[in-house]
Amino acid sequence: MKKLILTLFLLLLISTQSFAGWMANADYSSCPRQHLPDVSRSEGPFNTETDCLTKLNEDKRVQSLSCARYTCVNQGGESSSTAQGHEMDKHIGDALAAGLQGDISTVDAAGLVSMGVLGNVLLTPSSPARQKTFTELEAERVATQYAIAEQARIERERQARKDQRVAPMFALLEPIPALPSTTDNTEAQVKSDSYSKGFEHASQCISQNAGTACVGVSDIQQASCTSNYRAGYESGSKQKKFTLQEAYQAGKSAAHNGEKDLSFTDQRAQGPCRLEWIDSYKQGYLNNNTRKGL
Repeated sequence: MKKLILTLFLLLLISTQSFAGWMANADYSSCPRQHLPDVSRSEGPFNTETDCLTKLNEDKRVQSLSCARYTCVNQGGESSSTAQGHEMDKHIGDALAAGLQGDISTVDAAGLVSMGVLGNVLLTPSSPARQKTFTELEAERVATQYAIAEQARIERERQARKDQRVAPMFALLEPIPALPSTTDNTEAQVKSDSYSKGFEHASQCISQNAGTACVGVSDIQQASCTSNYRAGYESGSKQKKFTLQEAYQAGKSAAHNGEKDLSFTDQRAQGPCRLEWIDSYKQGYLNNNTRKGL
């Protein structure tokens, strides 16, 4: 029902332009008079310029006269050679076809055809002798650009709808993502755990013992576990060294200021490295006193 209403509406709009008929004219003035006594001949009127041109093409095929000149002239004085006021006919036809095929909505189709008709009106001169004003020329340019842009938008929307219909079919062809390897995850976990244990042992002043840290690990992963434990222990040793250096400097500073050896009661002498921290503190304290005695 919508398509029928749209068709009648568009035909009504287009028919308003056909207020004058078209005449098919043949000019024989350049042809020999003995064969063609008539100088010219006219036939019509035709409802549309297309019908007129169809008739002329038939005459050309039948007569095959290179000396004859054929033209379609509107009864209002418009020649088919100029065809002014019909520049938007192609866009109107495209919009009509898209609306009938269901590629665009009836509202969009009617809007495009209305703009096309308006563009033809603006492009039709009111008088052949009058020059168009700047305002009219600008209106023509804007109307043409708007119609072209609107047609491009409709084409993009139509293509997008096609892509949406095709996308689900291609989705079925996409490869199923591979599941992560259980073996790889286990090996990564072993590396992480062994490294953390090595770092923890060194930073807490526990003797290095990769064998204990890697108990329960498979034979295949044993070498990797030991290697990562030692790497972690090396990093933890740097942390331990920094902590003991801090204790040494604390003892040295206390001796320099004439303070008593308070390594046993210092709040920093806590945790698994307490004995090592106190020993390093005392070394710094005694070393500074020895230098004073000298």
